[in-house]
Amino acid sequence: MKSQEQTLAEARAVWTDIQNTRARSREFIGYWRGGATVQLWGIVWFVCYLASSLSAPDSQTIWLIGVILGVSGSIVLGRRGPRTERAESRKFLFALAILILFGVVVSGLINNGIGIALFWNCLSMTGYMLIGIWQGKRWFWLGATVFVASVVTYYALPLSWFSPIMALLGGGGLFLGGTWMRRAA
Repeated sequence: MKSQEQTLAEARAVWTDIQNTRARSREFIGYWRGGATVQLWGIVWFVCYLASSLSAPDSQTIWLIGVILGVSGSIVLGRRGPRTERAESRKFLFALAILILFGVVVSGLINNGIGIALFWNCLSMTGYMLIGIWQGKRWFWLGATVFVASVVTYYALPLSWFSPIMALLGGGGLFLGGTWMRRAA
């Protein structure tokens, strides 16, 4: 016959297993949902960087259109979750608005066009890494990888190569990273 302490210890172990399973399930569902948004932004980065490399004078307009489409698509994808997640999405959107405001202010201080692009890459990927602190390590590693690729491209290669390489490494990396996140198991 089991003692009361053994029964209590077994109940605690089962409770811990339930909590761990719940946390892992939440993480994987977050990867699956977030992965679609990351894939969307991978496409936006690829198209905008590639179009910018082909038509440099129009790059601001290209990026403005790309960001509007990306944000709109992200909002649509974000509305697919349950209502409880939508409340968290509002907090996330508020935090995102703060980062964007910071980015706009700093962009006004940077005179180099490619430097501004590097700054926005690093800022957005820092956001991914911060999300990774709460939502799972795949967010962190995706952000860190694209961040490093952006900095290495900026400093190690001719600046004329920045946009096409960011189309491939940044856009392609985000798209593949989103696919990796969606296949988390």
